[in-house]
Parts: sequence; C-alpha cells; structure tokens
Amino acid sequence: MNKINKGFTLIELLIVIGIIAILATATILVLNPGELLKRARDNNRITDIDTLSNAVNIAAARVGGTGGTVGWACGVAKCFTSMTGTTVESSAGKCGGRFVTAGLIGQSTSAGKAIDGTGWMPFTSLTTTDGLTQLPLDPSNAASAGVYAGSFYAYACDGLGGFEVNAAMESSDNSGVGKTADKDGGDSNTLYERGTKLTM
Repeated sequence: MNKINKGFTLIELLIVIGIIAILATATILVLNPGELLKRARDNNRITDIDTLSNAVNIAAARVGGTGGTVGWACGVAKCFTSMTGTTVESSAGKCGGRFVTAGLIGQSTSAGKAIDGTGWMPFTSLTTTDGLTQLPLDPSNAASAGVYAGSFYAYACDGLGGFEVNAAMESSDNSGVGKTADKDGGDSNTLYERGTKLTM
C-alpha cells in the first residue's frame, strides 16, 4: 500500500511566503501610512479651526463685536499661538511668520487650553456657551524653522473687528494649489484659514 504525502514542499512554502511579502509591500506602498496619518491630523486641524472661528464669532456677537473690546484682548493688532517659545515669538512679532499684517505683537504666554483668559487665546469673553469647553491644540504642536514655522494654531486680530485663526496643513492632499488650504478664501495655499479677515 502506497502512502500519498499531501503536505507542502519547502519550495511551495517559500513561493507562497514570497507572494505574501510582495502583496504586503505593494499594499503598504499604495496606502502610504505616513500620508494617512498626516491626513488624519489635518482633518483634526480643520475641525479645530472651524470650531475656534465659530466660537469667536458667537462670542463676538454676544459681547458686541471683536473690535476694541477689552475681553477680546484686541484693542490693538495682536497675534497668539497655541505654542509659546522663542521660535514662534521671535519671527518679527508675527507669530512664526503666519501673518503679514504690520505691527502684530506676539502675546502668547501660555500653551494652556483654559478658556478663562489663561489659555493660549487669553480672551476672558469666551465661555462654554460659545461652543468650547477648552481651547484646542494642534495635534503636533511643535515649532520648526521656515515659512509658517511648524505645526501650531495661530490667531490674529487687527483691533478693528477683523480676525483670522489658522493651522498649517501637513498632507499633500490639503496643502498646495487647488487643495483644501487654497480653497478656504485666505491668502495662503499652505494654511487653513478661517475668520472675518483672511488676509492678515
């Protein structure tokens, strides 16, 4: 009686393992996990910037305008960032190069999330009724050299009622000509901008 061996040979196993390795490599290259993570962080930034802009608009309507109201710390042109440090505040007083308006004074003294005037946007007029329980921070919240100097949120007001809040987009799907950051009505195709004056 002959026994029939139904197992795999070593060659067959190596071929199957090779095919699996090729398919796994191709899947990783197609999906590009690094880009997926960048897109996820950008989606978080877009949501945060929209929420901040809406909260500022709601609070402004409640207290009577974004102009020289003391509660808005905006009697003069100022800018604030979600990150403090010399890299951000030493760039010509324009919050890491995020704004072109002359005379902006970098005022961030805290990277905190509190909405009681001690957070990175030191507005005593923000309350939970404006849609915020705390100020958001950028998912990376890190400074770096170069234009727009890193991943952080920035807010600027002109003292006349205009304001802009922005975040640098990280993914190639969101940053560049014709992409999300270019279609927001602002003056940058790298920053996602919201507010009443998007040319600051």
